[in-house]
Amino acid sequence: MEHAMKLGRGRRGQALLLVTLSLFAMCGLLGLAVDLGWSYFVKKSAQSAADAAALAAAYQALSAVGETGTTFTATGGGDCDGVTGNLLAGCHYAEQNYFTPGGNGGRQKINIRDSLAALTRQDLTTVPPCGAGVLVGCVEYTVTVRTVETIPQLFSAILGNGAALSSARATAAVVQELVNGSLILLDRNGVDAVASPIGVQAGVVVASTLPGAIPKGVAGPIFAMNPVASPGLPDGPQFLDPMRGYGQPPLPTTDPDGQCGKSLCTYAVIGIDMSSSSIFRVGVDGVADTSRDYGGGGSPTLPSGNYVPSAWAPGCGLTSCHSVTPSNQLSIGGTVTFNDPSVPFGYYLFYGGLSVSGGKMVMGQGEYVFIGGGAAGALTTSSTSDIEGTGAILILTGASGPFTGTVTTASGPTDLYPSLLTQINSNELLVVAAEAGQLAFGPSSLSTGPKVNVSGLDPTSSVLPLNLIPFGGIVLWQDQADSTVNYLPDGNIDLSCGGINTPCPKGVANPVLNVGASGNLGLTGTIYQPRGAWINIGTGTLTGNLQVITGAVTGGGGVNLSVPANLNLRLRRRVVALIE
Repeated sequence: MEHAMKLGRGRRGQALLLVTLSLFAMCGLLGLAVDLGWSYFVKKSAQSAADAAALAAAYQALSAVGETGTTFTATGGGDCDGVTGNLLAGCHYAEQNYFTPGGNGGRQKINIRDSLAALTRQDLTTVPPCGAGVLVGCVEYTVTVRTVETIPQLFSAILGNGAALSSARATAAVVQELVNGSLILLDRNGVDAVASPIGVQAGVVVASTLPGAIPKGVAGPIFAMNPVASPGLPDGPQFLDPMRGYGQPPLPTTDPDGQCGKSLCTYAVIGIDMSSSSIFRVGVDGVADTSRDYGGGGSPTLPSGNYVPSAWAPGCGLTSCHSVTPSNQLSIGGTVTFNDPSVPFGYYLFYGGLSVSGGKMVMGQGEYVFIGGGAAGALTTSSTSDIEGTGAILILTGASGPFTGTVTTASGPTDLYPSLLTQINSNELLVVAAEAGQLAFGPSSLSTGPKVNVSGLDPTSSVLPLNLIPFGGIVLWQDQADSTVNYLPDGNIDLSCGGINTPCPKGVANPVLNVGASGNLGLTGTIYQPRGAWINIGTGTLTGNLQVITGAVTGGGGVNLSVPANLNLRLRRRVVALIE
């Protein structure tokens, strides 16, 4: 019996040893289940905080720079308790995800840094920085956030592992992305797009799903929003006025070659046809500078300047024998080349509009502004037109009301194209031209021939002014004031009268761009018209390597658009995205 008792006590000791040893295994399993599970939860929280912080900081930076700003600023950053500006805003968003510097008893840490430098991490090499000719799908600015939390261990501590680290990393970037759609219809009030059939390589974006608003026979994807069924529905990623917030392509505020001070030099076209008329530079005292005679026959090459039709006789004072012919529209019946030898990018403003019919217009890189023209329209061309140019933007503008003032100083309507009044007031000749009423908005007509070949602004060109780079790819721009919808100076619609579906109206009668029977405009790039304006195709077919943005398309013709092969000639917009 005594032997049996000793044997029982031995077995009990052995069980204790087994239970003790099993506790280590159980703690290991519990550590995997509890400690590792908790670490995973903290990891997810850290990642959410990093994502939110990076996106918020990048959005804040984009908001400050806008679509047309050219410079992002990187401070380098650091820990959240030592940063300011948009990086501090990112830290605040991390706090909304329960991550704060020194949080959880000092166990949390956040580091946020921004950069303009090229991305070098192996997993980011597919996202190149912008520059050196790369402007699509590229990065302009990045914010990288690292979140770290030290986690006390429970069961794992028994095994000697008293703490663990859980960390996350996120990188958000301001990226240049292409705007979707070959044909983007901006009107939200049910104006029909009746042209049919429609072939659009990159799709058609329609702002309304009212009956008849979506065109029939579309060969390509359709993206449609229904703002009428959802009152107050704002512009969003799927449907967005691509130029919202851009303002308008700027005009010069100084003479690029420095000859005429605050504005461009002014040239009086003594007659109508710029290819055969005498063209004199108007001096500051109102007397012609005969040393700058560019006309009188031949095929002139003309510099940057304001060009005005005039019956002014050289040598006369403006008050004695000056007259402007407001009913006349400048024309080109022969060959005229616009190329400023003193500056690589020129500015050419045509008062009273311009007609190219049977002549040849050669455009160097530059901004071509067609102002007014009344019933004749700001720009008219014919099927016999011959127009060629690379890196050019054509701007159609005018005035919605009369000018007031004296012969020396004029005041124009409040919606006059930005900086245009600076040019008008630069010389008495332009003041008289403005007061004569020839700058009123008028419908424009394009009916080009097979020799027309004009491509839009090249954003990679080394001579393109910085303030025009955001408008890269635009080949034809219609003034936002030439619309039945009122626009604000920043390029946004005036919603003070109602909402996005009922914007403030504008008293412009006929903001239409008429396309001729051939339909092939010979343009490459992006055509932009604001909401409340439209294209009338007639019976032809609008074709070309074009991205067309307009209020609506009317007429019985069709549309057949192929996107430009050069992606830099397609419209881009800055977006914020997580790239890591």
